[in-house]
Amino acid sequence: MRPLIILTALLLAGCAGEDVPPEQTTVTVTTTPPAAPPPTTPTVTAEAEAEACGVDTQAPVIYENITQVPAPTAPGEGWEYYGQSNYNPCADLSYALVWVTGSDRPLKQSQLMLFHRGSYIGVGALAPQSMSVVAADDTSVHTRMLDFEAKERDQAPDVMAERYQVDVTFWWNGERVEPIGEIPNQSLAVPLPH
Repeated sequence: MRPLIILTALLLAGCAGEDVPPEQTTVTVTTTPPAAPPPTTPTVTAEAEAEACGVDTQAPVIYENITQVPAPTAPGEGWEYYGQSNYNPCADLSYALVWVTGSDRPLKQSQLMLFHRGSYIGVGALAPQSMSVVAADDTSVHTRMLDFEAKERDQAPDVMAERYQVDVTFWWNGERVEPIGEIPNQSLAVPLPH
C-alpha cells in the first residue's frame, strides 16, 4: 500500500495593514492503489503453434483409429500401418496408408485413412484398394489405384496391370472430402453401419 501523502498548505489570511500569522492547515490525501489486472489466460504464440504443426508419421491418432477402418473382406485379415503418411494436425487434409495383413492375395491391398485438422474423418474408399499415394499436400491426396475388377473382367495377365491404373484425388473442399475421379472396385465395398 502506498504511504499516505501529507500535504501541508499554508493559507495566508491577511487584511491590509495587519500582520496576522498564517494559519496552518494539514490536508491528508489517501491514494488507492490500482486494482490488479485480471489474470490472463496463456495464449499460444505463433512460434508454439508452428512447433505443433508439421508432418508426424508416428502420431498416436493414427494408431488409435486403425480399428475404425472398415474391416477387410476375408476372415483373418486385418490392418497394419508401416509409416506411410503425411499426417499433420494443422492440415485441412492429411492421410495414413494402412495395408491388409493375414492375406494370401497376390495383390497387396490398402486403405487410405483421412484426417482433417488432426481428427480422423474416415477412409477414402469403402473397399480396400491396391493403391499408392502419388503426391499429397495440405488439402489433397493424389492416389493411383488398380481397377482389379476390370482387369479380371478382361482376363488380363498381371503384366498388363499398368493399363488398369486409375488416378483418384481426394481433396478438402472447405467442408468435407470429395473424390476427383472414379473410385474402382466398388462391388466389394462394405456398407458402413448406420
